[in-house]
Amino acid sequence: MAHFADDTIETRHFLEASTEMFGCIRFDGEFVPLNAAWENTLGYTRAALQSQPWFALVHAEDRDKMLADISKLKTGERDTVTFDTRVRCKDAAYKHLSWNVTRAPSDEPFCYVVARDVTRQRRLASKVKESETRFQQLAAAHTQESELLHTLMENTPDHIYFKDTESQFIRINRSLAERFGVKNPADAVNKTDFDFFTREHAQQAYKDERTVIETGRPIEAKLEKETWPDGQNTWVSTTKVPIRDRDGRVQGTCGISRDITEHYRAEQALRNSEAKWRSLVQSVPDMISTMNLAYQIEFLNRPPGGVGLDIKDIVGKSIFEFLTVEHHEMFRKACAKVVETGAVATYEVQGRVSGNWYASCIGPIKREGHLVGFVMTSTDITDRKRVEQAMQRAKETAEYASRAKSDFLANMSHELRTPLNAIIGFAEILRDELVGSINAEQKECVNDIHTSGQHLLEMINDILDLSKIEAGKMVLQLETFAIVEAVEEVNTIINALAAKKDLELTLQYQRDAPIEADRVKLKQIFYNLLSNAVKFTPEGGKVSTHLEVSATHLHAEVIDTGIGIADEDQRKLFAPFTQIDTSKSRRYGGTGLGLALTYRLVELHGGEISVKSEEGKGSNFAVKLPLWQTENESL
Repeated sequence: MAHFADDTIETRHFLEASTEMFGCIRFDGEFVPLNAAWENTLGYTRAALQSQPWFALVHAEDRDKMLADISKLKTGERDTVTFDTRVRCKDAAYKHLSWNVTRAPSDEPFCYVVARDVTRQRRLASKVKESETRFQQLAAAHTQESELLHTLMENTPDHIYFKDTESQFIRINRSLAERFGVKNPADAVNKTDFDFFTREHAQQAYKDERTVIETGRPIEAKLEKETWPDGQNTWVSTTKVPIRDRDGRVQGTCGISRDITEHYRAEQALRNSEAKWRSLVQSVPDMISTMNLAYQIEFLNRPPGGVGLDIKDIVGKSIFEFLTVEHHEMFRKACAKVVETGAVATYEVQGRVSGNWYASCIGPIKREGHLVGFVMTSTDITDRKRVEQAMQRAKETAEYASRAKSDFLANMSHELRTPLNAIIGFAEILRDELVGSINAEQKECVNDIHTSGQHLLEMINDILDLSKIEAGKMVLQLETFAIVEAVEEVNTIINALAAKKDLELTLQYQRDAPIEADRVKLKQIFYNLLSNAVKFTPEGGKVSTHLEVSATHLHAEVIDTGIGIADEDQRKLFAPFTQIDTSKSRRYGGTGLGLALTYRLVELHGGEISVKSEEGKGSNFAVKLPLWQTENESL
């Protein structure tokens, strides 16, 4: 065993007190940790560390390089090697260790190891690198934003300006400088609107800016008339917003003004033509109104009846003041459709004041190919809506009654199963002569009780499942399994029924595939279809199952050579508590629940079921189920 030559008490105290890890390793893998730092750092006891090769805890990605470096000591190529590795701790985490390994003197087959935990240094270095990268990104973003702002200020035709809290210009863009008649935008710094506009306009601008500074709220798209010293008038749409420092304090204002003089004059001309249009619509019996893009009503030919309002009480106000809150979003969507398609949109709204319902149409108003507003027409449909609401209440009442029926059936089925299970259990005790022997006649009676009880229990279970589905309480327990295996399990059960009637029972498929479904309920679907086919197929007949798998669906057919179903009866097949009312079918018994339950189980899986049949020639039940239930998990 390797050891230090000066293994004195002082040396051992030094080793135990050191935070660096001292040890010895042999080239054959033996490992001797010499101080407590190994335990403190990695969490293993020294005995646990010594019980495994020294390289076993080294991360797999670092191990080959470490072994290559150690081999240089073994061959004498190097006397000392250093390297960093990740080493697994007892808690399964990894720490970074920096190793210094020195070959023992002479030809001893071991080395001395000094290892240091450098995990914290690695993390700090990584954080420093991340900070440097982030700083570089922020610096680049700042440079880019400065360049973008310079491009905007130099090239936009709109007037952009920044002012301090005294409304003195801090900076203006080139477009505004040219309008002011100054060669350099810097020449406007520390000046005010009073240096460039008439006093009336400058006073209003100052008042607006004081409002923005004092309230902290912007002024958006304000229509302003600008009067210049040369007497020229222009119209602009102005937005002014507060400039804030890092602490949120308002340090000034930023304004953007767009020249809309031509648009304004065109709009004035259009207003003149609208006067003629107003006189025309006054004679129309429907309500006709126009609205601008800000949803303000600009014209109304007549107020809605029964609201006690005049036209002057409505025009100029937002349309939303006259609509119930729940119809605001729907109205916005109708307007958005007009904006997007240019076509007329129809909608129904309820008036907030009168409570009446209106069927309305909304169309675009365009000027020079540009949308500038909407025109609306509104045939009071309050009476029709009352009828619809009455019908809806009747529908909800019927649905409530259906749910109550389902709850009643579910509760009643649970109550019935308890005594019925007792009847079946005691019948089995008597049949098996566990409480004494019985004669043949008594045994036949007991068997009848047992058979009838089982039949009644199956019917109650079907009722319970059906009521759960109708009440929306049945949840699919999804799993992935092989289709053929599940169907073969059902066939194994059906085989016993088919053998009693000497029926040929077959299963045909080209390939198997996995399906995501409720395994129990999928088997119940096939059991119901196959047991029905066996029940209604005379002795010596055939019942076959065909399976075909596509990329997305399972297509299954259950085909029999039974008594068949008349066309007029096929519509009744999937209705609960319904049997085909013919003497041929009634003698086979049943509750009429099996196919109704099957239909709903198929629906729960997002599938479809259909039937083709001809009297006297048999039936073909076809089921189509999705292979994956991702979209149906919530059912």
